[in-house]
Order: sequence, then C-alpha cells, then structure tokens
Amino acid sequence: MRESSTKCVLGALEVERGFAPLELSRSGRPAATSVHPSSFERTDTQPEAVSAGHPLRPAGTEETAVLRLGVLEVTRIGRVRGSSVGLEPLKASWQLPGMPRSYVTLDAVDTAEGRLELRRRGEGDFMISVAGRVLMTTRLTRSEQALAIRGCEPIAGRAAPRVLIGGLGLGMTVRAALDVLPASAHVTVAELSASVVTWCGGPAAPASCAALDDPRVEVIVGDVTDRIREVARDAARPRFDAILLDLYVGPGPVRGADPLYGREITERVADALAPGGVYAVWGEAPYAPFEKLLRRVGPARCHSVNAGGVRHVVFVATRPARG
Repeated sequence: MRESSTKCVLGALEVERGFAPLELSRSGRPAATSVHPSSFERTDTQPEAVSAGHPLRPAGTEETAVLRLGVLEVTRIGRVRGSSVGLEPLKASWQLPGMPRSYVTLDAVDTAEGRLELRRRGEGDFMISVAGRVLMTTRLTRSEQALAIRGCEPIAGRAAPRVLIGGLGLGMTVRAALDVLPASAHVTVAELSASVVTWCGGPAAPASCAALDDPRVEVIVGDVTDRIREVARDAARPRFDAILLDLYVGPGPVRGADPLYGREITERVADALAPGGVYAVWGEAPYAPFEKLLRRVGPARCHSVNAGGVRHVVFVATRPARG
C-alpha cells in the first residue's frame, strides 16, 4: 500500500506525518486500523514565531491535529518525544461529514464515586461525567433553564433578592438565574467538588458565558444542605428568597432517610426561605411522594420539561407570604 504524506499546522509549528490510504470496511466506513501507525515528524517552519514566544512543546505534551483526506476527517493525537523532532502516536480516529466529533478529556480527578471528567467536543460542547455516566452536558440545558426561571422569576422584582443554588456543574442554571435576576441580586452557589468549580471558572467558562465572573455570584465549596441548615437555625441571618437544587440525582426512592430530599431537610428549607420564597428542585421524573412532601414548604407542583427529547421535571413549592 503506497503511503502519502501530508502536513498540518499546529500553532506556529508544522507537523508532517505519513498516512496510508484508508480502507473502507463492508459497512462503507473507514477501518480505524487502516490509519498508518508510523511516527510523524515535526519541523520548525516559522523560526521567527518560535523566537517570539512559541517554543517547541516540552517532552510528554500531547498534541492534537485534524487532517482532511477528501471528505474524510482524521484526527491524530500524539505525545512529544524527548527530542524536538518527533511525536509518539497515541491514537487516531476518523470522521465523516455530519458525524459528531469525539469528546476530548480536558481534565479528570478520582472521586469516591469514580473518575470525574471534564470533556469537550469542538469549541463549545462540554460534558461532565463520573465513572462513565454523563452528569451534565451543554447539549441539554432546557431543564436547567426551566429550573432557574421557575425559581427566580417570582422573586426577581424584590429589591435585593438572595438566591441559593445547590450544584454548579457547567454553570447553566447559574447563568439562567443571572439572566432573570436584577443587578442587586446575590447568588450563592454551593458545589461539593472543588474541581468542578475550577473547571466552570476556567476551561468550561464559555459554556455559561463566564457566569462565575459575575459580581453577583459567590461560590462556596461544600454541601448545600449545610448552608440551608445554617440559615434555618439562625433567626438573625437573612432568609433566602429562592433555593434551587440542581443536583445530578433528583428526588426518588431511597433506602432510609433521604439527606437531600427527605422530610428533615425539606422542613429546614421552609425555615430558610423568606415569606413568599420559592423552592425549586430539578428531577429526572415525577415523584409523587416528594411532591407531597413539598407541601410542608407551601403549595407545590411538578412541571414537566421537554429537554430536547429527554423529559425532566422541575418541582416547585412556594412558602406562603405573611401578613
């Protein structure tokens, strides 16, 4: 099989590598194994760019580039060798027009529940997963937006509304809440994972239009139920006008007392809300026992949301106004 050579520019450096012609499998798709496994060389084609602050990457750095062979798009990922003249191939993938790109892992951390990963596809498609399970993605945001609107619109006309949001994720709920609330609002976000906070304020910031940079936002690393209890038991502390829970597991059957959606914490929510305050909770599906429990806060309802082919729900309860 005759090899062909092609080049691709990576920043100020040009990467040259050899590819054999791709073979099609019986299904008509290229066989991934037909990508030539040979090393590819990198040459400095713009010395002036290197001297201007674009040096060769250090050994071990991963490089990614996309080659287009006709209508076929081939992605090669390699690691810089100890010398500056070659890349050690790590993997290759192919893509036909109209097919979604593969996700690239930007960062990962081990947790008690498994490996927590931040992934990106293209420029603006982000996803967070744990142990291979998708927790949140920028492709499905309607239910997060509905949660923020249902929870914040009723209190947005107050002079300086205070909002507590449990769960940060990619910042979609925070972004939607900020879009509804006035400039005088204060939004506290409680997130268990420090890594998620770093991601949302760093590489994944475009997903929420840099919501964490908004001066109305305060982020704390910790359990949202702790903040609810702190406010509930201290009569001198200001109450929240809205409490929103956007956790990756919604209300549902559990063994024993439910620390997130059980009777005790729901009663503390009622104590932590200001009169006329709103309690809104994201869920995967309707759950009648939780909707009934919400009546301890006030009148409650479960709203269905068509989240782009996936149906989620938003539970809403409103604490009665006094006098």
